[in-house]
Amino acid sequence: MEDRKRAEALLLLYLLFILFLILVHRAVLFRCGGQLFYSYDDAYIHMAMAKNLVRHGVLGITKFSYTPSSSSPLWTFLLAGGYLVFGVNTWLPLVFNIIFAVVLIYQVWVLFQRMTPIRQFLLTGLFLLALPLYLLLYSGMEHILHILLVFLLARRFLSYLGGEKLSREFYLLLALAMGARYETAFLLLLFLSYMLVEGRWKDALLSLASSLPFPLLYGILNLLHGWGFLPASVAVKGKAVTLSYFLHGNIVGGFDSFLHSLKFRMTSFTVPTLSMEIFIFFLMALLFLVLFMFGEGKWPVYLFPSFLVILHFAFAYYTYPPRYQNYILAFSLPFLLEALKGLRPRRRLAPFLLGAVGIGFFIPRFAMNYNAPIGSEGLFSQQYQMAQFVGRFFPEAKVVLNDIGAVAFYNENVRIVDFVGLATREVYKIKVSPIPLEDRRALIKNFLSKVDADFAVAFENWISPVLPEGWKGAGRWRLLRNLVNAGREVVFYRVKDQHLAVKLRLNSAFLPDVVEAGAYTGLRGLISWKDYHLWEPGRVLILKPGDGVKIPLKLPPGDYRVFIRARGAGAVLRVLPPGKVLRLDKFSFYPYSLLVRLGDGGISLDNESSLPLLVREVLLEGPGEYLVQMPEIIVQGK
Repeated sequence: MEDRKRAEALLLLYLLFILFLILVHRAVLFRCGGQLFYSYDDAYIHMAMAKNLVRHGVLGITKFSYTPSSSSPLWTFLLAGGYLVFGVNTWLPLVFNIIFAVVLIYQVWVLFQRMTPIRQFLLTGLFLLALPLYLLLYSGMEHILHILLVFLLARRFLSYLGGEKLSREFYLLLALAMGARYETAFLLLLFLSYMLVEGRWKDALLSLASSLPFPLLYGILNLLHGWGFLPASVAVKGKAVTLSYFLHGNIVGGFDSFLHSLKFRMTSFTVPTLSMEIFIFFLMALLFLVLFMFGEGKWPVYLFPSFLVILHFAFAYYTYPPRYQNYILAFSLPFLLEALKGLRPRRRLAPFLLGAVGIGFFIPRFAMNYNAPIGSEGLFSQQYQMAQFVGRFFPEAKVVLNDIGAVAFYNENVRIVDFVGLATREVYKIKVSPIPLEDRRALIKNFLSKVDADFAVAFENWISPVLPEGWKGAGRWRLLRNLVNAGREVVFYRVKDQHLAVKLRLNSAFLPDVVEAGAYTGLRGLISWKDYHLWEPGRVLILKPGDGVKIPLKLPPGDYRVFIRARGAGAVLRVLPPGKVLRLDKFSFYPYSLLVRLGDGGISLDNESSLPLLVREVLLEGPGEYLVQMPEIIVQGK
């Protein structure tokens, strides 16, 4: 009877997981024009590298050269294997994450098997929501896989502390976890420390050897291609500069670099919620210290999670929404349950701290699951639109970027210059060199001034310290809502292409709801460039029920694709010719498209619904007569 109740409770948990997944997925599609998009540009870095490996045999962000831009070789190779079987697509990362989430749910369920079915159900569900599971699903990255591997490692190491021998499964999990994320090195350090203190040399050597395959092989591959041993993101964002000081014998510079980085992590959190989350993590570490003082059992059970929090805080990153740090929860949960076994009931301080952690930490994390669609919308409205803009107007150009994933994945022949250093070797070497920060910035600035790029697009505060003289801002896109993007606004800089402003204005018809600003927004009237013809009335047209407007376009007769950027959820717009009806289903300005055959009479837009609608731009893509110069493009209209 007990087993049947547990099976029914587990089935209910899976049904709720699937139901909420469907709701979140529908919300993502609604916010992203009916398409699947992940919340982080990093997901598209892995996908671009896997795509180029399968199609061109090049492990790189583009097909032109090798780049160690992925910090998770296991995830990148998993995607490459999936692309070999199913072809290049965007849904494979989500499918992998769902599979790993299903396994994780069962493994956490098993951890609580000694409790009653109702407690087992509630604690499993609460823990998974607190990760937060759905935000990680739509990150499109390796975090759920890493969390699963770390959780299994923690359980097996606890059994080892209880007297069992380490199995081959433990060593395999350790190897895979190191391939999934390099933060697994913190766990390895804790494991090795305990083994060496206990004199278990054989276990320590086997653990060290099992952790080496992915980092060693990936590192050798990096060195053979002229990069450093570590993945570019780990080296640039981590402590590679500090390590370079020590390797060059500059002990004082190394410690100064480490303390500077530590100070940055402790004082630069501009998001109050992130500061609170870090405080709660340290409160959790304090809880284990309290249990160490008042509980019963071996010391590693109590201190390992505390040491892991400290190591991650000193050497890695916390982010909000929570992403990098979630494996700490997966590692700590089995240790917490083991530690609570020795807690005496008369000790009230530890339960109080546990309650504080639950209230201050888990509740905000629950809310993050509901924000997954907002994260995807941010990437759709910013990085994906950047990728589409490059594909339309610069399909074979050289572009300077700081977010490289989406542009690389959606464009086959674009050459990318990455001034962050994840995909451009010259910048990478400058970034990890043990020289003062101002000198590094000057070298990057000098490099960018010589790359002969067509244009650049970046977050202003990122590129401003290295912005070459002569690069002028041509326009800006600002998100209405932002949750996970590194910046809310991107700036386009004119480098070589003199028609950048015109192309940005033509691209306006394709944009969802973003705030556009800059010189290009002043272009009004009929704007033509090659096969693109934009009619921009200078203001938003409000079409009341029964109203219409005729647009007298003098264009060569032929077949055109029309893009109408309009707003009015529930409204119906008829386009003549050919008399096709558009049903508007968005509350924001969104591009709707259809095919038309134009003669000499232009087109008409008629509101055939009982609801008002707004029209911002109409763009026609079709036969072009000539390439006009910029002064000839602007034709004033009412």
